[in-house]
Amino acid sequence: MGGGASGIKQLKVTSKLGKDATAAERKKAVNYGKDQIGEPYKLKTTIWSTDAWYCSKLTNAQWDYAGYNLQSSRAFHIDGILAVIPNDILNDANTRVKKNWGTSLPGKI
Repeated sequence: MGGGASGIKQLKVTSKLGKDATAAERKKAVNYGKDQIGEPYKLKTTIWSTDAWYCSKLTNAQWDYAGYNLQSSRAFHIDGILAVIPNDILNDANTRVKKNWGTSLPGKI
């Protein structure tokens, strides 16, 4: 998929059958994320708890709330706790790379 570790990509979320997330589903995911503003950041937390967040856990939870399961079949553990990492989202069957911005974002998306 190119771009390397510093590459910035715009990802498109689709269903397992390739159906794009609708505007309403995207809005639902975004609003769920906004509802978590002010919640604590904690790396050592389970993917199912909703009392603390880390970046990819919140992204995963937002899309799960909107009806899209982004957990890959691979399980990643941090001290025995199941976690979701950015590559899980990138490599999931529900995620497609829409655009690759290289290493910097454009002025407008």
